[in-house]
Amino acid sequence: MFVQQGVLPGDGGRGDGLVALAADFAPQGVEADHHVDARGRGKGRLGITRVSPLDTPAVRTPHEVLTCYYQAMLDKSPDDLADLYSIDAVHEFPFASPGFPPSFEGREAVRAGYRAAWGASPVQVEEVRRVAAYETADPEVIVAEHVVVGTLPAKATTFTVPGLLILHVRNGLITRVRDYMDGLGVASARK
Repeated sequence: MFVQQGVLPGDGGRGDGLVALAADFAPQGVEADHHVDARGRGKGRLGITRVSPLDTPAVRTPHEVLTCYYQAMLDKSPDDLADLYSIDAVHEFPFASPGFPPSFEGREAVRAGYRAAWGASPVQVEEVRRVAAYETADPEVIVAEHVVVGTLPAKATTFTVPGLLILHVRNGLITRVRDYMDGLGVASARK
């Protein structure tokens, strides 16, 4: 629904006030651009800016994001994983891990980093066991313990790698991850 152009309260009767678009009536994937005049000048016609569905997900809870995160790990899907992140998210690896940088900065760096790591890895993830998930005093933060069970097809061996994630989730997207994985366990499983 589009609001008719006209004089808005507080514009002194000049008729050049901002076009209002009630966010509740905006079509999905569209948001109001409040920096547009009554003639629709600005980013979009009548003050409309199209946005990516990645930037306007159905707002997931931190627990729901964690579930999607684990599914992306199980599927080794860098796209599904990266789509959980905000554009400017940071994914940190506080423990040194062979083959991983100290962090990925931005959604596309997460996508590229995991595409390279998972694409080059012969490891098949068989299961992600949830050990525990802890809510914190901050409703946007969840701490989760897990164990990844994997196989190395060439050796026909199974291994486990424990890990801990601290996820910061705002508006249904990850803004920051601190990923404490057993890097030495990963390295020894590949040998």
